[in-house]
Amino acid sequence: MNPSDPPRTPQAHPVTLTLANAAFGYGRDAVIRNLDATFRAGVITAILGNNGVGKSTLLKGILTLTPCLEGSVRLDGAEISALPAAVRARRLAYLEQQASCHWPMRVDRVVALGRAPHGEHRHALLDRAPHQEQSHVPLARPGGAAE
Repeated sequence: MNPSDPPRTPQAHPVTLTLANAAFGYGRDAVIRNLDATFRAGVITAILGNNGVGKSTLLKGILTLTPCLEGSVRLDGAEISALPAAVRARRLAYLEQQASCHWPMRVDRVVALGRAPHGEHRHALLDRAPHQEQSHVPLARPGGAAE
């Protein structure tokens, strides 16, 4: 291993996400065009930019929440939009910044729900979450803000 190589994180399914000439947007209006990128497991990638330049649009496009208008998005070589939703849910996760929670719920329990696509029963997920005093764990409040 070369010392300049990124550290490797052991994973059951190493992920490679590849975008080739990808365009994302809303309707027919592309916000992002001609994007080529490769994201590999074990490498931390920051997506930076001013407000309104398409960071969230990019993430939503990768996750197929908005369509890829041109080009391709591939997860381990397979076109991501062709993968069954259950497969995408087990391989990728996304928690929207302004997500609404319709009842007060501890943040650690909201995060634990990300294990649901892996076949874990929701009650087991919630029971397994660390039990802490309410004053030490923020609550997800209606409207998405944490307390």
